[in-house]
Amino acid sequence: MDRVPSPILLDNVRCGGTESSLSYCQANWGTHNCDHSEDVGVDCSLNIRLVNGTRPSEGRLEVFYNNTWGTVCDDDFDSLDARVVCRMLGSTGNLITAAAKHGATYGQGTGPVLLDDVRCDGTESSLSYCQANWGTHNCGHSEDVGVHCISGFNIRLVNGSRPSQGRLEVFYNNTWGTVCDDDFNSSAAIVVCRMLGFTGNQFATAALSSATYGQGKGQIWLDDVKCNGTESNLFNCQANNWGVGNCNHGEDVGVDCNTSCPLGSYSVNCSKQCNCRLGPCDGVTGACENGGCKDGWTGIACNENCPLGSYSVNCSKQCHCRLGPCDGITGACGNGGCKDGWTGIACNKSCLNGSWGEGCNRQCGRCQRPGICNPRTGECPGTCEPGYQTTRLCDTRKMLYLNTQIHVKCIKGISCLNGSWGDGCNRQCGRCQRPGICNPRTGECPGTCEPGYQTTLNCDTPCLNGMWGEGCNRQCGRCQGNTLCDKRTGECPGACEPGYQTTRSCDTPCLNGNWGDGCNRQCGRCQRPGICNPRTGECPGTCEPGYQTTHFCDIPCLNGRWGVGCNRQCGQCQGNTLCDKRTGECPGACEPGYQTTRLCDTPCLNGMWGEGCNRQCGRCQGNTLCDKRTGECPGACEPGYQTTRLCDTPCLNGNWGDGCNRQCGRCQRPGLCNPRTGECPGTCEPGYQTTRFCDTPCLNGRWDEGCNRQCGRCQGNTLCDKRTGECPGACEPGYQTTRLCDTYCPLGSYSVNCSKQCHCRLGPCDGVTGACGNGGCKDGWTGIACNESCPFGRYGVNCSKQCHCRVGPCDGVTGACGNGGCKDEWRGMACNEKCGGVLTDPIGVITSPNFPYDYNNNERCTWVINAPEGSRINVNITDFAMEYHVQCRHDYLEIFNGPNFDSSSIGKFCGTAPPDGFKSQTHSVSIFFFTDAVSSARGFNLTYTFSIQAKEDTKKSRTIIKIAASSGGGLLMIVTITIIACACKGRKKRKRDPNAVQLNELQSSNSPQEWHENNRVNVEGLPDDDNYDVIGPCEELVNDERKCDGQGQTNYSDFELYENDFRG
Repeated sequence: MDRVPSPILLDNVRCGGTESSLSYCQANWGTHNCDHSEDVGVDCSLNIRLVNGTRPSEGRLEVFYNNTWGTVCDDDFDSLDARVVCRMLGSTGNLITAAAKHGATYGQGTGPVLLDDVRCDGTESSLSYCQANWGTHNCGHSEDVGVHCISGFNIRLVNGSRPSQGRLEVFYNNTWGTVCDDDFNSSAAIVVCRMLGFTGNQFATAALSSATYGQGKGQIWLDDVKCNGTESNLFNCQANNWGVGNCNHGEDVGVDCNTSCPLGSYSVNCSKQCNCRLGPCDGVTGACENGGCKDGWTGIACNENCPLGSYSVNCSKQCHCRLGPCDGITGACGNGGCKDGWTGIACNKSCLNGSWGEGCNRQCGRCQRPGICNPRTGECPGTCEPGYQTTRLCDTRKMLYLNTQIHVKCIKGISCLNGSWGDGCNRQCGRCQRPGICNPRTGECPGTCEPGYQTTLNCDTPCLNGMWGEGCNRQCGRCQGNTLCDKRTGECPGACEPGYQTTRSCDTPCLNGNWGDGCNRQCGRCQRPGICNPRTGECPGTCEPGYQTTHFCDIPCLNGRWGVGCNRQCGQCQGNTLCDKRTGECPGACEPGYQTTRLCDTPCLNGMWGEGCNRQCGRCQGNTLCDKRTGECPGACEPGYQTTRLCDTPCLNGNWGDGCNRQCGRCQRPGLCNPRTGECPGTCEPGYQTTRFCDTPCLNGRWDEGCNRQCGRCQGNTLCDKRTGECPGACEPGYQTTRLCDTYCPLGSYSVNCSKQCHCRLGPCDGVTGACGNGGCKDGWTGIACNESCPFGRYGVNCSKQCHCRVGPCDGVTGACGNGGCKDEWRGMACNEKCGGVLTDPIGVITSPNFPYDYNNNERCTWVINAPEGSRINVNITDFAMEYHVQCRHDYLEIFNGPNFDSSSIGKFCGTAPPDGFKSQTHSVSIFFFTDAVSSARGFNLTYTFSIQAKEDTKKSRTIIKIAASSGGGLLMIVTITIIACACKGRKKRKRDPNAVQLNELQSSNSPQEWHENNRVNVEGLPDDDNYDVIGPCEELVNDERKCDGQGQTNYSDFELYENDFRG
């Protein structure tokens, strides 16, 4: 039948939000205009987060409501509410320690204040179950609450013989204390060892009770600790609340993290085996972790074979073998095959398609419902088909009897009865699984043999060599006297060997600390309870304390003796009672004159009195001793104590001095000063100077205990809180917004709240301006704070390199261009290499492709340098290395004194000697670079300048600009400028424009047009005369930045240009 859809019961539901049930809301019951695609859903979960903290476990509390994050007001919000928050964020166990931080400790939030007046009892799983006002409040963001989840505590092992063992102590409330051994087991010990860093596959633990490593002192912090062994910290285990318990230090627990057994073993001397699927087993009990047992094993320690008829992980699957057990891993059955009605490798699949019997090897008879018979017996569930006799199997046709005599010929084996077979039925069937049912012709059993007989065709050979069971597949147990067991049942004819339980098969060792014939005796008090030799009962090591050292450890200590080997004498117990034979403890009080200790063996000392010396003398004047019986002082009391009989009541309510007439200062613990002198016993409260009386507040921007800390960088140099060090407002720029304003911005950030980024090559940037140091910017960044991307066509450190991409900018670090590739005539990864071209700039650099790295083979590059009419070109080759040939036939550089190859050749050059510089005879020079297909070298670096011809009236102001060029990557750095001049009179010096590009900033390029565009400000369009100062004749320039050399040549060291230098 098709599933009937559920009805739509409600439509148009309208609630005010205050109702306790939908039954109080307006709605249409049973009437609607919807289908199931409009079924409504509800999400009751509450999302929270902690923000603006220094780690994930602390921060300002925010909740998510109505698609908005909002804050929570700190009114009524205490540690119980904080504990619920921490539980929602993943803290487990009942030892959660949480703190509520008021007054926007983690900064003020934004948006709505969603919760106010939150009140939890600390046990809730979510703030949803606490009382609170949603959306209604009387708070501002200065009251935003914060939460600090304290998710752990420190532990240590003390008093052991090595670091991995000892008495367990935990640190809480600034004090070390012990842990009670109640419920503390190996699982809890595993958690302790994990906290201490002991890990690995050969790691086992032991929890040792009864103060094995001595009794501790002070507080017992934890009791009833329960762990499952998977926790990362005792903090996540169940335990009583801190300091709540019913123990004494005689129950201090110890832990040994170094009981290292090899994988797959445990117990004393690692003598027992375990078969865990994952990792090691417990070193004491052998218990496996969550992975369970390997296939074919079960039991606590996974060391018991699967029961008959089961296999796989934890014996969780069934098999139906005819004889014996199945394979523990695969479930495969032995020679006996499957029981009737089952098939498959593990014989756990029912017969199908009308089959039945062993391995489903027989076909159902002619049942009324074809193919539907019992898979085990083959019986039909109802009647047979017409034409077949009503038998169990419905496999016999009905016979028609005629009035004719039937002659029957005798056939061998036909109609043998009573389990006989052969000629004349003269032989008896063997021990078939079904007695007497063998083949009447051959005597073969149709299935398996009876238990106790070997699996042969006729099942007539008994089991040999102490074997028994179906197919003789099992070994006899430990029968007494090595007698053989019953071949059919495996039962021993008599008793079992000592150390084995009295069972039919004598194959179960003694358990639960028993030993002897039939395991009828109990192990003595061995050091490890119940672990004695199952045959002899002897203990493998020492006896428990309180028992004499004998083989069996079964004789208690006598005559007031106790301890290991009864080697110690009982102390002075009251009434001469005997002490505990194991621990030496007295059952009651000690005799008068002895301290109340466990052993009652320490006499009273000076200054003690009372029964068991359990009281201290009061403050008798002059340190006189009190009466040991009554505790009364023989005279007056010391100052600071009330005058009573015992002089043991100090001044109260924070008073001190004679008559308790003075008030204590601001001690760390308020009101607890020395009642005699008024001095504080420890430090002063934060915010007060460390003086004897703790009555002087911190001065000069100091804070904390003893005023030992300086206020952070509060904005406006405001002073911080003398107690907490918190700034009243924001922090100075360059400091993170923390409570103390004492943390520099992280590397790569600056400004207020460290809100801006910088990308300096070396170290941090300036916290205020973001300026980088000498290292400059990282590749691809520029600007004061190195937070501006390189301009179009620039890359590298401080954007100092050029790229010529066809489409879009290049990579800021490598200069690599995207899919658009390089502009015309440019190549290389950064598209800043060129092979040939026409150059018209007055100065320039030409390099071989890939210079200073080796040039490529089969290069053909032609450069033509064109100067203005009447000018000349000065060429200087500064670096040169090419393949050598006496006639320069392979790789060479050829220079022509003219615009093409028809001009006269100045020379063809190869090898490693740089050619001499020269000056052209015309205003054009052609340069041809040729390489063959064989070898390569570094190539060349060539610089050129124009020598501009001047007119007659300006002949004295002809100029030549000489440069020195750096060959790295084709970049040009102008070092000096020499201007040939003779008459300096009337020359005007150009004022330096703060926005002008100086000559030492000229950008080089292999493209004349690009160089011209990049450096136009340096060589063209001089400003008006108002921007120039008049300078006298050359001889008057001696004290100026330029100096005449007497030959009409003036050297400029300040890289500034003069008006006449670029005229004519």
